[in-house]
Amino acid sequence: MNVIKKMSWLRAVMISCVKLNTKVAIFLSIISFIAFKNELTAAKVFVIFSYYDILKYSLVDFLPLAITFTLEAYVSVQRIQEFLLLPEVDNQDGVDLINIDEVK
Repeated sequence: MNVIKKMSWLRAVMISCVKLNTKVAIFLSIISFIAFKNELTAAKVFVIFSYYDILKYSLVDFLPLAITFTLEAYVSVQRIQEFLLLPEVDNQDGVDLINIDEVK
């Protein structure tokens, strides 16, 4: 239950960051451009906005989904590994739970 709660929080954070993701990236790009002592003109800002507009879908839509799916896959693999590492259960009463002849 704790993992489900964490995944719900992660999804909520990712959804809330969708609108800010591109704007923050543009802001950081312009700040770093100025920090390296480059001259900032309207043409350069337009090019930065154009590049980020092209990258908007991959930054806004697919990056949060990729992070979420990767973490969900990691949790699933951990659960499968935990299940597979459980000790074998011996059949105490000698009765087969699966009829081997029916399986063939």
